[in-house]
Amino acid sequence: MNLINCTLADVAHLFIKYHGYKSVGGLAVYCHAVIENGEPIAAFVWSPPPPGPCMVLSSAPGGAGVLALSRMVAVPKDERQLQKLSKPLRKIMRDGAYIDRGRWPVLLTYSDSSLIGPTGKPHSGHVYLCSGWQKDGEVTRPYYENPTGQRVSSYTNG
Repeated sequence: MNLINCTLADVAHLFIKYHGYKSVGGLAVYCHAVIENGEPIAAFVWSPPPPGPCMVLSSAPGGAGVLALSRMVAVPKDERQLQKLSKPLRKIMRDGAYIDRGRWPVLLTYSDSSLIGPTGKPHSGHVYLCSGWQKDGEVTRPYYENPTGQRVSSYTNG
């Protein structure tokens, strides 16, 4: 496994092919790729969240210093050697060569504790704790399902 700093353009094809939104977005403070056999097989995009959460989470003017893992993607497990994305993700969050934790002291994470992962347990934030971050709080928000059980936006018709 080789972990590199990269640009959105370097990994856009992964997001278009494998991510649920079929796009990478247009902003990244940091972008990292996991390389196997000379090709990216996973990518992580970090950006500031919207201003509202930043101002709640940071006492700095304008809510400065809040960063979020805004998108991540990987090719299917049967197409890569790396089986767990937690190892490169921990390295990114722990190693100062990837994220300037002085500039970004607050990490906003999005997890879905209602979804059960491969271990049979919900997302616990373990990867963040292993990387030296401290859990300061938790906010829950309802989600919406259509009649077939698929998650959908709470907004409709524009």
